[in-house]
Amino acid sequence: MSAARARVTASRVRAGWLHAGLIARATVLFAGAAAVACLGSPRPVVTPPGAPGDAPAAAATTDAVVVRPGEAATQDEAEGPGAAAMPTTMPEASATEPETEAVDPATPAVAGSTTVAPPPAGPTCGAMDADDAWVARLLERDPVLAAAARDAASLRLQVVVGEVARRDDGTACVTYHPYRLDAEYLYPASAIKTFAALAAVRTLDALRSDDGVAADLGLDTELRFERATVPDVVDLRGRPVVLGETTATLRELLDQTLILSSNDGFNRLLDFAGLDAINGGAERAGFTSVRVSHRLSRQLDPPEATRWSPPVSALIGDAWRELEPARASSAVPGLGELVGLEVGTAYIDPVDGGRRDAPLGFADKNSASIFDLLRLVAWVADPALTPELELSDVSDESRLAMRAPMATVPDESDRYEPLSPGVTDLVPWERLEYVNKAGRAFGFHLDAAYLRDRSTGRELLVAAGMFVDTDGVANDDTYAYDSLSYPFFVALGRVLAERVLVVDGGFPSSVRPSLTRRRVAPNLESPQTGGRPPVIWRGPCALSHVGAGERRRRATAARTSHRRNATSAATSAPVRPRPVAPRVERREHAREDDVGVSRNVP
Repeated sequence: MSAARARVTASRVRAGWLHAGLIARATVLFAGAAAVACLGSPRPVVTPPGAPGDAPAAAATTDAVVVRPGEAATQDEAEGPGAAAMPTTMPEASATEPETEAVDPATPAVAGSTTVAPPPAGPTCGAMDADDAWVARLLERDPVLAAAARDAASLRLQVVVGEVARRDDGTACVTYHPYRLDAEYLYPASAIKTFAALAAVRTLDALRSDDGVAADLGLDTELRFERATVPDVVDLRGRPVVLGETTATLRELLDQTLILSSNDGFNRLLDFAGLDAINGGAERAGFTSVRVSHRLSRQLDPPEATRWSPPVSALIGDAWRELEPARASSAVPGLGELVGLEVGTAYIDPVDGGRRDAPLGFADKNSASIFDLLRLVAWVADPALTPELELSDVSDESRLAMRAPMATVPDESDRYEPLSPGVTDLVPWERLEYVNKAGRAFGFHLDAAYLRDRSTGRELLVAAGMFVDTDGVANDDTYAYDSLSYPFFVALGRVLAERVLVVDGGFPSSVRPSLTRRRVAPNLESPQTGGRPPVIWRGPCALSHVGAGERRRRATAARTSHRRNATSAATSAPVRPRPVAPRVERREHAREDDVGVSRNVP
């Protein structure tokens, strides 16, 4: 009897273990399905290892993901984070490429599609195909971005995303994905300031390469810009054009221009280098779209006033030595046949503040493609990203002097990064490397940025621009930045962070993945968000938004760590404190070089 009971007991134990195993397996499968639903799974991307100048590599392809009727698409296959991850390192080229299923490249990768294909990688490094639908599909993944795309022509919306892959030797291959690139004219606003900074450091390097007094010049040498009256030139009110005296180092001017976006700092960099050095140097380097023709915050100055630069002296030893005499640059050529050089249906005249019922012309304004703005930011971040540029005459010290202010954490300054709120929802500042220069003026809003997640090693380049003067009256200081362009940049930053930066590295511990797209409430401002539109989260996997207190704690911790590291690495060389701009410059920064009539009154 005991033997029979033992057999029955053993049978029940085996049945119990089998039942428990089935439950455990079902639990694992359910958890895996839930993880896929929230996180998505990256697909492999084959990127060619060729570099500019090498023999063209075979076109890279990726496996298409087919969603059959009746089957549910994963978050990755539909519209969630992680779709078509960009590689951080470049695999060796294979003799055979994986087969792909034919897919219409214009088909948006959204839920409900029967076939969803990953965005294609470019065939060669530096390649850019005007018919590339990579960004168009990206914009469909967020309602804010999709709404802007539907009105892209009137918003003059343009986007370029650079896909970065690294080889084992550290060199990079960048494939650019354009969206409506150069379809219309976009006024670069303060984003153009990087080219004045580049020309200034090149001028410094050229001066100190000569023997004599100039050989002792440095970034921290005191410079004096003499007070001068532009000869034979009057402003639009018939008054003489006067340039005031300023004393500053080149490093201070770079910080003021690239951190605080000081218009006066830009003007002094222009005075130091001259228009010929800015425009001619940009063209020789490979930036063919760049044209700087005027100073900023000086709408009453005629174009010929900007051609003239005042005398510049340097404090060498105990004496001031003249570096540059008063000089005039060549006339700046017109913009030619660019589309959209006339803006609005009316404008406010800066001379008398009256309304003129005619479009405002930009034919004499500064100009640069967002692609060239992006490539300069890329070179500042890492010259390996732009091997096609001819900038070998710029010392690494000078490049790093530009990079430091362009990579300053915004909690330590007033630096302006419109993409950062969306990016830092997923990648906290202590993990993020963000090098950029943005600008907004006359209703034009732009940013060009290099982003890298130190945790995953993933990096990307992105530039975007749009026009949001919705009332049709130019120069009236009434623009839809808060309700249109700012929410667009926030959403674009977050979608790119989801899709590129955190795909393989996972999400930070402070957030959970979201199944639904984020929405920004327009026309709302809150003191808790620093005057920025608050973010509304929805969905079963909604993000736990990090509060203002937690953000301040993180920022303080990051600054403390940064200062501790800087102190431990300090040398005996004296450290110059960062110049602090007066509050008036900070107020000007909020509107960049878009000045109202009242500010032009002497």
